[in-house]
Amino acid sequence: MIDRLRACQVMFQLNTVTAINLRQIFLIDPNAVLLELNFFGD
Repeated sequence: MIDRLRACQVMFQLNTVTAINLRQIFLIDPNAVLLELNFFGD
């Protein structure tokens, strides 16, 4: 997902919660809505 966002030049913020093995990606969509994408595991 991160590679795809970078390829499309989408600005995002990455957060890692190591205690529960969670990676979060925050980005703003074209309608100015904050999106939070959560991925568990590797």
